[in-house]
Amino acid sequence: MSPCPIEKLGNVSKVINGGTPKTSVPAFWDGDHKWITPAEMGKRMSPFASITKRTLTDKGLGKRKLLPPYSVILSSRAPIGHLVINEVPMTFNQGCKGIIPSEALQYKFLYYFLLRSVEHLDSLGTGATFKELSATNLKNLPIPVPPLPEQERIVAKLDEAFAAIATASDHTRRKLQNARDLFQSTLHSTFQQKGKDWVEKIVKDLCDNSRVITYGVIKLGDHIPNGIPCLRTSNVRHLRIDTYGMKIISFELSNSYSRTILKGGEVLVNVRGTLGGVAKVPSEMAGWNISREVAMIPADDSKINSDYLAYWIATKDSQDWLTGVKKGAAYTGIMATSREMFHPAISLGTFATPPSV
Repeated sequence: MSPCPIEKLGNVSKVINGGTPKTSVPAFWDGDHKWITPAEMGKRMSPFASITKRTLTDKGLGKRKLLPPYSVILSSRAPIGHLVINEVPMTFNQGCKGIIPSEALQYKFLYYFLLRSVEHLDSLGTGATFKELSATNLKNLPIPVPPLPEQERIVAKLDEAFAAIATASDHTRRKLQNARDLFQSTLHSTFQQKGKDWVEKIVKDLCDNSRVITYGVIKLGDHIPNGIPCLRTSNVRHLRIDTYGMKIISFELSNSYSRTILKGGEVLVNVRGTLGGVAKVPSEMAGWNISREVAMIPADDSKINSDYLAYWIATKDSQDWLTGVKKGAAYTGIMATSREMFHPAISLGTFATPPSV
C-alpha cells in the first residue's frame, strides 16, 4: 500500500477571512445572508449550521464572499477551535476562517481532521492580548489526503462512533437532570421542615459589619495575563464556581474595587443576565474579585454558616423571589445595593448544617 500523500491545507482548499460591518448602521443588518460568530459556534451541539442569530443585507455583505454550502468554518480566535459545517451559504466575523475544500477533500473528512487538530491549531496561534490563528499558518497546516473512497470510509466510521457518543451523552444528561430535580426537591423539603426554635433573620443582618452586600467591577477591560481573576455570571453556577473562561483583570482595576476583593467564605449570587447562580467562595480564591453581574454577601460565620446560606438561596422559593424582584425589561437584573436585596427572611435554628450534596 502506497503511503498517504500529505499536503498543505492551502493546496487542497481555499481559506478566506471574515469581517463585521458596523453594528451602528441598521442598513447592514437583518437581511438574507447568514452571519455567524465564534461564540455562537461554541454553543452548537451539531456540527452543521443553517440558522444564525444575525443576518446581513447586501450592503452589509459588501465585497465579502459567501462561503458555499458544505464548507468548514473555524473560529481562529477567542477561542481557536470551534468548528461548524455550513449547510447554506454563510459568512462570518473576523474571529473565523472559512475553508472551502477542493474536489480532493470530502468536507466532513476535513471537519473531522480539524476537530482532531484543535490543540495543534491553538499552539499555532500568536498574539499578546489573545491568541489568533493566521490564515498563513492555517494554509501551511499539513493534512493527509487519502483517496476519496478511503475518506468516505473514515467519515462513516467516525459518524458511527460520534452517534454512539451522542446517545450515551443524552442518557447521561437525563440522569443528571433527574439527579438535579431530586436534589432540588430534597433542598426544598428540608427548608420547609422548620423547628419550633427556629428564628428568622434578614440576610443583610447576617453579614460582616465591616462589609456590605454589593456588586463588583463595572468595566473589566482587557484580559491581563498574570493579573487578578474576576468571577462573572458564567463562573458562578448552581452551588459551585466554574473557573473555565476566567477573565483576568489588572491589579490596579481590582484594587479600585477593593470592597469586593474576596477573602473566602462569601456567598456569590448572580444578579444580572441569567439568574440562578449561587455559590460559596472557597478559601483558595481569596484575593480574587467579581464583576458587576455578581453580588457578594459577606456572611459573618459567627452569625450563620455560609454553606447553609448558599443552600437556602439556591432553593426554589428563594430563586422565585429573586426573579420576582428583578429590574429591567431588556436586561434582567437585581439592584444589589437596594434595600430590597435579600429582604425575605431566612430561617435559622436546629438545622444549622446544610444537607450534603
